[in-house]
Amino acid sequence: MSECTLSRLRSAGFVLIILTFLAAPALTQTQTRLNEPAAIELSAGTAAKAAKPNDQPLGISDYEKLLADDPSDVILQNNLGALYFAAGRYDEAAEMIARAAEARPDMWNLQVNASVAAAERGDLKAALKFAQAGYTVGPKEIRAHEQLCDMYIALRDGSSAVPCFESLVKDRPGEAEDLLGYGEALMLAGDAIKAETAIRDVIKTSPRLASAYNALGMALFKQKKYMEAINSFRDAISLAPERAQYRFNMGIADMAARNKDGALSQYNLLKQSDPRLADQLYRAMFSDKLVAVSH
Repeated sequence: MSECTLSRLRSAGFVLIILTFLAAPALTQTQTRLNEPAAIELSAGTAAKAAKPNDQPLGISDYEKLLADDPSDVILQNNLGALYFAAGRYDEAAEMIARAAEARPDMWNLQVNASVAAAERGDLKAALKFAQAGYTVGPKEIRAHEQLCDMYIALRDGSSAVPCFESLVKDRPGEAEDLLGYGEALMLAGDAIKAETAIRDVIKTSPRLASAYNALGMALFKQKKYMEAINSFRDAISLAPERAQYRFNMGIADMAARNKDGALSQYNLLKQSDPRLADQLYRAMFSDKLVAVSH
């Protein structure tokens, strides 16, 4: 996604507002990871106490009542937080699961759940802290390893993400999402050529994975292979037309290839699906303009 820096230059008679756009495609993180906190099995005693007729699942009010009777039960806290999360109550979810994770730092799954909830809330610093804690206590747990690597990507920390994904790929060879994450980490670290190789390997094994084509377009764009990047973004769009970000990326690549008509076409399509991205693409298309404002 393009970023905008607004600089104001003041002089005696007027103000120049210079919009400087870093017009580059948007790096997408792995898309098929578990993206919500997971419930944990209740103890036999708690399960028996909480049982409902016909094995109906427990809801938020059920867990709230159970937790009122036993406020220190971290499994109840976690599972209630997971239900809050599923209901879109992300602040409550993050707070509830963090409470459980802090009470039991020895449970890697609580740390991972707290990381997921904190990330959804937008607190990436806390999300990284919990992910690191989860991996520390569960270094052999793939889910803990995934979460840590994905958090490094979210924080755009390529120097940490590369060795994390290298280790993950070694532990679980052939997993498409891990290889894609590795390619994205390499791009963040500035090695687009090696990233391209890794991402092409993903496409060989998972030719229907839209995010892989988008990532390949990124790697090609960084090497200034703009026409190849456009074709890769087009492939991503054909597989996942609902992902407006891919269309934005194609528009940026069109601009880099000096195909302003192509970029304008993507802008017109984006206006319907994502007006915010459409506005960013439009601004990037005309970022060379200076707006003079009377002082």
